[in-house]
Amino acid sequence: MSKRSSKADFVPSSSIFISKFSSKPFYESRFYLSYGEYYDPGNIELEDLRVLNDHSLQSEAGFEPQPHSKVDIIYLVIQGSLLHDNSLDRAVFLTQYGALALECGTGVVHSEVNSDPHNHLRYLELHFTSECPDERPTVTWIQILREN
Repeated sequence: MSKRSSKADFVPSSSIFISKFSSKPFYESRFYLSYGEYYDPGNIELEDLRVLNDHSLQSEAGFEPQPHSKVDIIYLVIQGSLLHDNSLDRAVFLTQYGALALECGTGVVHSEVNSDPHNHLRYLELHFTSECPDERPTVTWIQILREN
């Protein structure tokens, strides 16, 4: 990633767009920067950060396969379990405190699903401008286990 300024930028709560879909299975997404049906020309990106979404999905809800290239995507599972499938044949199952980095490079197709038939899923999705847009896509992940 490129050098970041030390100045903190704050997103006022009034600029957060909440997308609610009533079709089953239900999900709700909070878009902190312009994304999807939310477009604000004054709120496109924050330096290299292009997307900051907070997704909540009911059991077995998810997003259809979608293509991305020239972007790096980070997923952080806050609650529940996430199944991340992709065209790299590297399906990844993450639970609470799990993180996944998808460097899309020249292009990848991926999807996210709440794989739990009974529990809610909440995760953050962050997109950054890629420093290696012409490289082959890669996926890496870590599962942090919480001690009781």
